[in-house]
Amino acid sequence: MEQEDEHRIDHRTLPQNPRRTFGHQLALEAIQRNFLQPVSPLLGKEFPLMFRISRGRFQVLLEDVMNTPELVFYHKSPGPFGRPIASVQAILLLPLKTLAYGVPPHTFIDFFQMSKEMARDCCRAFDRAIQTLDMEEYLRVPTVEDLKGINKLHQHRHGVLQMIGSLDCSHTYWKNCPKAWQGSYIGKEKKAAIVMEAVCDYHLWIWHVSYGYAGSLIDLNILNASPFLQAMTGGDLDKLEEEAGIVPYTISAEEFRKMFIIVDGIYPEYSRFVKGINQPVGSQQKHYTEWQEGARKDVEMLFGVMQSMWQFIARRDSRAAYMPAQHLEEDYNGGSHVDQPNDLEEVQDTQIPKKNLVNVPNDIHTLQSLMDDTIAFLYHYANVWLH
Repeated sequence: MEQEDEHRIDHRTLPQNPRRTFGHQLALEAIQRNFLQPVSPLLGKEFPLMFRISRGRFQVLLEDVMNTPELVFYHKSPGPFGRPIASVQAILLLPLKTLAYGVPPHTFIDFFQMSKEMARDCCRAFDRAIQTLDMEEYLRVPTVEDLKGINKLHQHRHGVLQMIGSLDCSHTYWKNCPKAWQGSYIGKEKKAAIVMEAVCDYHLWIWHVSYGYAGSLIDLNILNASPFLQAMTGGDLDKLEEEAGIVPYTISAEEFRKMFIIVDGIYPEYSRFVKGINQPVGSQQKHYTEWQEGARKDVEMLFGVMQSMWQFIARRDSRAAYMPAQHLEEDYNGGSHVDQPNDLEEVQDTQIPKKNLVNVPNDIHTLQSLMDDTIAFLYHYANVWLH
């Protein structure tokens, strides 16, 4: 026993790793010098290239965070032993760069001068901050004015009225999916994936998004579990459409009371869903299918833009990435997600007829008879959207 005690190592006597200190003030000076001064070397396109939002938008975000006491993480006093902590600018810019490049938070700790634990906490706090500040504005139900703007936008861009937008799902692969979950998350591509469902308009403004669905589910399963179906059947959207004066409208002497959504062929034949024809016969059906496929590219372009601009989405979804995507769209379109009035040209009344959406499950019905009128109507005005 005495010999064993002699060979036993007393860890208390081993040399300890020195306490690390980070140059928070140096990091702040570098951020100010490179990005935030009136004249800085990275004043032009470099800032949105690195952080995916404009410098003006970042200044608004910074002011909102500083003026929101509920965001306790950003209002901390100096850290332990009176040492300064990372600046709010660094705490906000690191998560933006992490989302943009789709890398772990500790990738940029050398520039922002913080520990990997602090970097991880910054990303979590950023997610909560974005939800607190922007969710009510950027992930909301359209208002009466929004519906009017959407209606006018799609009249100009797609040649039709009464169109809300396009609906589809996107699968993003989950490389580090836990082994025990892979049975639920592996779909037809034989890779674990997470599914996002979204509705957007021509300007890629997101009017509905839900995510986190297992990759083994198909679009139809996701729709049945989605809050979007409940929103359509709840009646609130119907009231907004009537208040906006968009409905009712008539075509071929028949009255319709619902706006419609472009979807692909897997979705059920609900009265708000406009689908293409699998095997079009004749020039009228071909024109209609060509128009429908072109209009549905809006939501497909949304998924492509988001995954290219925010690489983190291509790896695993985060709610914090969707609101900055809305910021980017607002900056691109001059602060509005609809066309400016002087940019719109009046086109002929080319509404697509869609009957009432279901108010109760038993009211769901097919649209074959209405689709026939739609095909003929679009063919008559084909020059609006094909030429």
